[in-house]
Amino acid sequence: MTDLSITFDWTDFGSHDNPLIDGTFANLRIRCGQTAVIQVLDRKAQTIRDFITVPLYPIAEWIAANWWALLYECDSLGKGGTQESFASRHSLRTAQEGFAMPELKICSEGEDTLFTWNPVRSAHQNVEFIGRGSFRLPTADAAQQLESLVDAVLGRLSAKKLESPWLANEWSAIQNSDPDESEFCRASGFLGLDPYSMSQQVGNGIHEIWDTLPPGLRQDIFCASSGDTLRAVGTWVNSIGIHADAMRRWSGVFEPDVPANARAPWEIGYQLADDARRRFGLGVGDLVDLENIPDMKMRFIRADSPPIPSIEGLMCVRENNEALYYTARQRPESRRFLAARGLMGWLYGQPDVISLLSTTLDRRQQQQRAFAAEFLAPADAIRERITTRQTTEEQIIELAAHFQVSDFVILHQLKNHRIAETPV
Repeated sequence: MTDLSITFDWTDFGSHDNPLIDGTFANLRIRCGQTAVIQVLDRKAQTIRDFITVPLYPIAEWIAANWWALLYECDSLGKGGTQESFASRHSLRTAQEGFAMPELKICSEGEDTLFTWNPVRSAHQNVEFIGRGSFRLPTADAAQQLESLVDAVLGRLSAKKLESPWLANEWSAIQNSDPDESEFCRASGFLGLDPYSMSQQVGNGIHEIWDTLPPGLRQDIFCASSGDTLRAVGTWVNSIGIHADAMRRWSGVFEPDVPANARAPWEIGYQLADDARRRFGLGVGDLVDLENIPDMKMRFIRADSPPIPSIEGLMCVRENNEALYYTARQRPESRRFLAARGLMGWLYGQPDVISLLSTTLDRRQQQQRAFAAEFLAPADAIRERITTRQTTEEQIIELAAHFQVSDFVILHQLKNHRIAETPV
């Protein structure tokens, strides 16, 4: 983890028809620790600087309009919606209003917020952004920095005797939400929806589905869904007929041997996998026998196909230590991977009695996927079997068959651990 710093110096700049634009020009800097997120190459002057001169009102307006989605919506493959609509809620370039703005993406990972930025160049502007990087920090810290910017803009408008009723009212509603309102707003944010500009029918649907889901599944289900797919997903979950009162919470068999928030989620997943293999006495090249995990039994229960691709299954544990996997997956390697994902929760603890297995890019789901890949097909074991810098499709198929995983898992291990170049 590291510190985020958003600083600015007010300045008078230009003349526009909109006084809210004219009144909020500033030299804006964004830094992650000692790293400048904003790195601007001025092609005309051939200089590089760490700030941009832009009006902050559009940025404050964008933050307020997307507040709940910025802090709570996770990216997820196959949840529904378009990449364009997702980007509009999470990319700072959406707030550029004709001014040069970095390609900075702000996205939830659960209890953390991930900031990523990439180079961007426009043929119509003399500047380009040349920085690239990423960092994550606790969501509460991210919220504090974003709050400070909006508060400063409102203070600047007040000092200049300017008014923005929409921003003032929207921000007041956000800041003065009571606990019940905040819960509804977070639920809306998980879906990427603005709680203040939705129909009563949509709002009632959110309340209804939230109340019918088991508490431990609510956030995961909402994060894996969109506003358009939520009702179908809720119906699917309830059709499975899981009786949460017959299940038990997972306390965790092992104490994690890695700092909980010290690294990227997948790095923690890799280290937990190494820790689990060591505790089970598995050598680098030993295959995992999931049917003989000590003190744990696994059973797959056929479920109807989920209404969206982002959901892969549900897992819960009975009092007799039997792990139940509800999934439509039939291929042995797919079930094996799901079982390994659930095993991470069994070994190191999960928040409730039922767990969703999905493609959502929140911290826990990323850890699970990395754990399963490394637990079943360790990078060092793959590395021992690869003797060239370039792999072939045949090699990948053979590796997948050996480790009893999909080709997709082997491809990811090869790429993520930089073992060898792949044909795709």
